Amino acid sequence: MKFSTKLIVFIQILVLVVFAEVKSQNKIDNSGTEFYFTFMPNWHNTAKSGDDLYVFISGKEITNGVIEYTDRNGNERTRNFSIGFSGQIITERFNPQQYELVSHNDSGNFLNNGGDNERVVETSFKVTSEKDVTVVIHNEAQYTSDACLVYPSDALGQNYFVFSYESNVVAGSSNTPSQFVIVGTQDSTSVTIDPTAQTNRNGRNRQNIILNEGEVYLVQAKIRNINSTNGGYDLTGTRVVTDKPVAVFGGVFWGTANG
Repeated sequence: MKFSTKLIVFIQILVLVVFAEVKSQNKIDNSGTEFYFTFMPNWHNTAKSGDDLYVFISGKEITNGVIEYTDRNGNERTRNFSIGFSGQIITERFNPQQYELVSHNDSGNFLNNGGDNERVVETSFKVTSEKDVTVVIHNEAQYTSDACLVYPSDALGQNYFVFSYESNVVAGSSNTPSQFVIVGTQDSTSVTIDPTAQTNRNGRNRQNIILNEGEVYLVQAKIRNINSTNGGYDLTGTRVVTDKPVAVFGGVFWGTANG
């Protein structure tokens, strides 16, 4: 793993965002038979060439399963997997050019259309298995590497507070925003978002959207000034309330600490 003199603290390393409320269940843990997730935007120094997205699946029992995934053009695909012995780890690799959400700052290229910001898209993954498994995802680029433990559908909630990080603000093209994403697990899910900071498209306004199964909604903070090094907006504390369970992931597009 390569690291620059700037220590990359890519806070997409999250575990699923903290619940404000948890439904009463017999058990809530990180193993299950159904998972929903997506890959948030990452900074790519090499135009995504040679960078990879990974899905790691492991289980205590022999089992079979399938990964269903949709690229940014709406094309749906599947991959089957089999765990042949306890503790086996299945590794699947995906191309970020097709399966990573698009930032409004696409690695230094500011997009007039805002990328995937604050619009419903279908770039997502679903893992199902016959018996309990655990799922970890990993987004690896030239100077950034982040991993996330994915919680199964039966551990998801309907009332979240986002855990994010202050936007990294460096004069010029390196401004990288605080961000979070919501993944729908059931059709016709009503979502209300109360942001704690200016977002790229809607400022501090409350947002009400509808998500179907497998649809995702990316929210990134507004950059204060593209040529300023003043502190960046932070979406930490943003509240997400839904009428059906969703997955919520939070972090920052790219964070640095001088070292």
